[in-house]
Amino acid sequence: MITEMLKLFSPYIQLNCLFLFLLNSISGQINYFNGLELIADNTFTHGFNVYPACNKPDASIHHGALDPNCTKIYSLKNPFSCDQNQTAIWMIAQWGSHSSLPQDAINYTEDLNTKGVQWITADKSVVLFQDSRIRLEANAYHEYGGIYRDPNSPWAHLLIQQDIGISRGSLPLSQVNELYWSLNIRLDYMDQHIQPGYNINYYAAVFPLYLMIQNLNTSHPEYGKFVWLGITLYDDRAYNMWDYINGDSASQSLIYCPSFTNFASASVQDGEWVYVSGDMMPFVNLALQTAVNRSFFKSDDLSNFYVANMNMGWEMFGLNNGAIEVAQLSLKQYTPQNPKSFEFNKDTDTEGWTRKWDLGQKTNGPLNGIWVLLPIGDDPQLLSPILNLDASVVKQVVVRALNSPGNDDQMQLFWSSTSDDNSFSEEASCWIQVPSDGVWGQYILDPSNNTLWKNTIRRLRLDPVRAGNGSIWELDYIRFAA
Repeated sequence: MITEMLKLFSPYIQLNCLFLFLLNSISGQINYFNGLELIADNTFTHGFNVYPACNKPDASIHHGALDPNCTKIYSLKNPFSCDQNQTAIWMIAQWGSHSSLPQDAINYTEDLNTKGVQWITADKSVVLFQDSRIRLEANAYHEYGGIYRDPNSPWAHLLIQQDIGISRGSLPLSQVNELYWSLNIRLDYMDQHIQPGYNINYYAAVFPLYLMIQNLNTSHPEYGKFVWLGITLYDDRAYNMWDYINGDSASQSLIYCPSFTNFASASVQDGEWVYVSGDMMPFVNLALQTAVNRSFFKSDDLSNFYVANMNMGWEMFGLNNGAIEVAQLSLKQYTPQNPKSFEFNKDTDTEGWTRKWDLGQKTNGPLNGIWVLLPIGDDPQLLSPILNLDASVVKQVVVRALNSPGNDDQMQLFWSSTSDDNSFSEEASCWIQVPSDGVWGQYILDPSNNTLWKNTIRRLRLDPVRAGNGSIWELDYIRFAA
């Protein structure tokens, strides 16, 4: 049956593989620094390894099940993949459930966007679309037979997860500038099935995203200790979930989830696509400090802690039926030697850059990936957020911009080794000509020839032009290169 289905879909698969080959063959220009992607195979090309369903009391979202019958792993292949022989990096966990996703009985489906493959039981389904979206659906009403489970009994999970750790490039968090999540998520539907006996404290549908922040220093006395640092992407009881900090009895660790509003300006409950993004490093520090304060462990020294694991998906405490789609999942690790670029692709988000002087803007920040600025005086200035750039590695600042007639034609870059926004000098600067012709161009500023470009760079100031008369100056991105 599967063979016949693959024959039916093979033209689509072949076209997709051809497109990827052509794309790879024509790509490649400047190699910009842009962090290290910690999520492997974020298009799910290599399919999944699967833990079978297990409703034993010791089954847990956090550490798997102790019962050996719960750890007999099997595989689900991605039929749209160009390489069926790669080992799957993703795991699917079904802790606390009564049925396992079928290994062979797969269905092909499609929506308004593209085709997909579905693995389904009466309790759950996983759909992998050809455009790399994943859809996780859980039917807790069927799972629990329409009767609320005892609050102390195991609950059903449908999770995707993967190990990260040192072997996959995770660095000691003392060396990390930012730990940046980004993803798109949409609630397809949610039926709460509220019945007599409902208690809002016990019965809910929750869709969290967790990182395991773990001590991986093998010589440290607290080797293996960890916290769960999460984002509650969806909770049917709250429009946007507030801070949640609590101990987890199953793993004897701390759960630390900052408010969802730190990462998105809309709610997943609205049923529209929501872009979720943000730096987890401030919350890493808070989570570890809280874990020490609550005696989960004694040391919060970042040099011992790494990103060890991630998981995401449904935890069904109530009788809910629901489905959520996720796309473009990414977790970037940025360091002084591999810093974050500034793309300005989120509307109104200036990514920490501020208009310091003689610089207006046409809209309230970037719009549709472009920040339209208006130099209006003799010294327009755009000030960076506080940075942490290793000047021995980062050599160039690359700006894509459009300068309109009426403006001056010189763009100048200043830098400082302090975070003070008034510590710039002409000596620590360089400039490049940007023709005022209304044409897009990519401009490479190279401060590395200046002896003052050294050690750690903490602040940049970009003067789009030396003087402007209010004509448009458009900014696409600011990137770093060797």
